[in-house]
Amino acid sequence: MPPKVCNKCRGRVRAGQRCPTCRPAWQGSSYSGGSTRRGRLLAKQQLEDHPICQAPGCRRLASQVDHIVNLASGGDRYDRANLQSLCGPHHEAKTLAEARAGRRRRTADDDPAPF
Repeated sequence: MPPKVCNKCRGRVRAGQRCPTCRPAWQGSSYSGGSTRRGRLLAKQQLEDHPICQAPGCRRLASQVDHIVNLASGGDRYDRANLQSLCGPHHEAKTLAEARAGRRRRTADDDPAPF
């Protein structure tokens, strides 16, 4: 099938695929629709067991639970070994780094072949 043109950005897109530039932000992410009771209980237990941020050298109080291997990369949502307690700034920095890496991966995977 011949390539098509995106109605929004006018870029070329492979037939049968969505435009990688214009697709909704949530599409292709690890978001699965919300938390579960089991996940909230694991997070509570993690923060009770490790109340200090587990980032190397940090001594701040942990306020968030993070998946060491993120879900989009195949990390297990309910594995205690895949959880770490982090303070807000370290969690935000790690999340931003993972998002940038995911965008680079997705862009490389979605690049249409030369026409």
